[in-house]
Amino acid sequence: MSKRLTFIYFSLAVIISFVFLHNARQSLAVEKEDQRPHVVFVVGTTHYSPQKTIPAFAKQLEKHGFKTTVIIPKGNPERNKNQIGLPGLEVLEQADLALFYMRFLQLPPQQFAHIQKFVESGKPVIGLRTSTHAFAYPKDHALSEWNRGFGKRVLGSDYFLHLTGETVVEHVLPSRNHEVLNGVAAKFIDPGTLYKTEIPEKATPLLMGTGKSKRTGTIKNQFGTHELKPEMSWPVAWTWKNEWGGRVFASTIGHEKSFQLDTVNRLLINAVHWCLEKPVGTTAERMAVAKSAPNLKRPFEITQDHSPEIERKTFTMLPGYEVNLFAAEPMLVNPIHMTWDPQGRLWVICSTSYPQVSPGEKPNDQIVVLEDTDQDGRADKSTVFADGLYVPTGLELGDGGVYVANAPDLLFLKDTDGDGKADHREVVLTGFATEDNHHS
Repeated sequence: MSKRLTFIYFSLAVIISFVFLHNARQSLAVEKEDQRPHVVFVVGTTHYSPQKTIPAFAKQLEKHGFKTTVIIPKGNPERNKNQIGLPGLEVLEQADLALFYMRFLQLPPQQFAHIQKFVESGKPVIGLRTSTHAFAYPKDHALSEWNRGFGKRVLGSDYFLHLTGETVVEHVLPSRNHEVLNGVAAKFIDPGTLYKTEIPEKATPLLMGTGKSKRTGTIKNQFGTHELKPEMSWPVAWTWKNEWGGRVFASTIGHEKSFQLDTVNRLLINAVHWCLEKPVGTTAERMAVAKSAPNLKRPFEITQDHSPEIERKTFTMLPGYEVNLFAAEPMLVNPIHMTWDPQGRLWVICSTSYPQVSPGEKPNDQIVVLEDTDQDGRADKSTVFADGLYVPTGLELGDGGVYVANAPDLLFLKDTDGDGKADHREVVLTGFATEDNHHS
């Protein structure tokens, strides 16, 4: 064999080996990628603009090690206005978790079959906002039972009505240590209106919403008869196990502006992990931020395993002294300053705005009054004396009311009708610097 032919054979062998090695590496990369949990987002409405918010959230979720697919049809799919329904639902066969954001759909039976097959497989589901009324088939349609059945049987509640204005959202006290609430603000304002919900007895309510109703008394609509008061409260987020054994996280939160809130994104990221029984990982970058700025929107990784009782036990006391827990979240949130009054009540400044509000966020810092009515050494009553403040830094009781440092103003607040809430607000002095809210 000539040297030239030997060289050619050798070169071919090297090239073939390189190709095999390259393909092997690609196969390993694909295999590794395919091992990521696959979350499929099904967007079946343009109401509240999920076609904008869901893709952005999906990208955020991928940073936590998930593979995502987002199904968004052309046009408005509600009541089949786009004439094509939701093409691409076949991908649900590859999904580990499905997140639904749908409203008043009339999908062709072959498309609906993909959703039904996934749900009845017992795999976990997440339903947001309008998914409680995901379908609107005609009454004589074979799939009309899913008009209310999807919300009730799959997610835990169907749709009844909604109120007006913003929703005040708070932790449900018995669920405050649930992993889905780790790092989620104990109280915040959601820009969306409050939906009425009726969740199963075995469901676990996580967040309670309170909203205002312009209509009062007995109200009738196509979804039933309802008794309304000026202020109503219903669960806005819960976990459950549906009849097919699938883990469920459902929430009526999901307004377009809700996704601008860090705490809502934290809630949904936690929910995905919970549904798939995955722990939330910690990156070096997030840890560095948490350590350097511990008050920056409550770093999740630092506080996820903490509880007030655990913290209390870490105190080292001199002989004869002890530390008792008087109050904890959600009774108060981010306390800045506190003082006792002669009646033994604790006045506390709570600031969810600290250190600054996000663009579009409405500040609503409060002064709450905590009372121990049964004399057991722990607060059992909380009254909001004043709200609508922005990073107040100090208070002093006097002259029948309270003086509050709320830069640029020094305010005097007073309760004149005895209901425990300030109805008189006076600017005593103004002009205090606001460049640094630590020094007001």
